[in-house]
Amino acid sequence: MTGSYSPGVSYELLNPSHVLALAVEVVGGDVSDFTSLGRGVFVRPVSDDVRHVLKLQAWKGAQYSFTWGVSLAYLPNKLALPLRFHRTLKSTKLDLWEDHFTETQHFPDKAYIDSLRGESVARRGLVRAWKWTKPRATEWWAIASDLEGVVQLAERQAEKDHGPKVHHFPAPSIVQILTLARLSRKREVVASLESTAEDLQPHEYEALLIAIERASSS
Repeated sequence: MTGSYSPGVSYELLNPSHVLALAVEVVGGDVSDFTSLGRGVFVRPVSDDVRHVLKLQAWKGAQYSFTWGVSLAYLPNKLALPLRFHRTLKSTKLDLWEDHFTETQHFPDKAYIDSLRGESVARRGLVRAWKWTKPRATEWWAIASDLEGVVQLAERQAEKDHGPKVHHFPAPSIVQILTLARLSRKREVVASLESTAEDLQPHEYEALLIAIERASSS
């Protein structure tokens, strides 16, 4: 990861609001059909169930990168009773997502924005990072334009998360199960649930069963 201290380099730390304002300038024309929620979050409703999300994610060392994904109305905030959901635009959260690391399993410099060295460096970093991110996010969102695509992406992530490096939250296996339930694909829900149950605490399993019922019936 870039951004470590170097002797002789001039440092000028930008505050987060300044970085977010620059991000809006850089990506705004490409996400004109998204709604800015502030905090570096941009949202585009696709259906009652699916919203596309772009987020400027802050990291240690005064660095940032972009995360892209979807917010799903039928997914609970967490597997705990009583179930609570994020169904309004303002309550949008990332349920299925990718970023520079989950995509590549390393830390590509071109995906990062450095806010330690003033506005011009931050702006160049945003332009470079968005150029890296845009085609990947656009392709991903094209798949996640309906629930069938969401299932496909969740299955892909679940396979990737079996490795030692990449771990998403929420678990893509949970996203997969609840999306299958939303699609009324009951046999696949049962099969996926059997393979996932051993990874859950009893209270999480109970909450998941109720979430499946709600996703199937609402």
